[in-house]
Amino acid sequence: MDLERLKYFLAVAECLSFTKAGVRLHLTQAAVSYQVSALEQNLGFKLFKRDTHRVSLTRAGSFLLKEMQEVMAKCEFAIQQARKLESGLIGEITLGYLGGIEKKFIPTFFKRFTHDHPEVTVHFQGYNIPSLMQAMETGTVDVAFTVTVGIDDLKGFESIKLFSDIPAVLMLPDHPLAGRSALRVEDLAGLPLVAMAPEVSSATSDWLGDLFARHKLRPNVVRTARDPGTLMMLVESGLGLTILTRHVAKLYPNPHLHFVDLVSEDARVDSLVLWKRDNDNPCVPTFLKSLGIRP
Repeated sequence: MDLERLKYFLAVAECLSFTKAGVRLHLTQAAVSYQVSALEQNLGFKLFKRDTHRVSLTRAGSFLLKEMQEVMAKCEFAIQQARKLESGLIGEITLGYLGGIEKKFIPTFFKRFTHDHPEVTVHFQGYNIPSLMQAMETGTVDVAFTVTVGIDDLKGFESIKLFSDIPAVLMLPDHPLAGRSALRVEDLAGLPLVAMAPEVSSATSDWLGDLFARHKLRPNVVRTARDPGTLMMLVESGLGLTILTRHVAKLYPNPHLHFVDLVSEDARVDSLVLWKRDNDNPCVPTFLKSLGIRP
């Protein structure tokens, strides 16, 4: 069947006039009449009753009109949804984040985003730095909230800096350095440090080693921990100092510890929004634009 001819049928059936249908379709009355007659011939039954004064639907024509209107409504809805899907207004997006970084602003932003884009489903997944980068490479995560620690090569990725964080040195309040207003890497030369275990956070371990190496030093790590709580306990026990960004340090408040900013310029840690350049999920540009980022 020529589906194009069904348009002519619908126009005449809704207008109950070949002339008015022709105006709607930008065709002559004769052209519309010809197309409808051809459709009736193809179907093998009449769709309209015609006389010199009026046009009306046959029983079969009335049934076909009702069914076709429902079909056309479903088609129009499907087209609208497909258009919205292509525009990133519906769909799914997966966000990856590091423990802690998301608490600075994601909840407020997420509330606004879901209000503005209720048909986009957002999935959250926490990672450590190496697993987050692997998830980005494989496409498991569409957009990552991460830090510059542990990221050596951004080839194939786009990123925007959200904010910079100043590392802080955590220590007991009676430590000789506790009275300083700020510290530099050189001030920590030879002092015992405690740090996250390399097998738990290799990126953090590498960052600490690289930071000291740039100042021609080696970090004197005397103990390691497998979680931040244990790390804080080691510092509180007087076994050594530790270095955390201010933001992370505030996530684990300890009234028995004091922190002093590490102001060496190369010690700053940037927080980033990161996405893969060839990611074809149309929800990614929508999400980034909501963040104020033009991908």
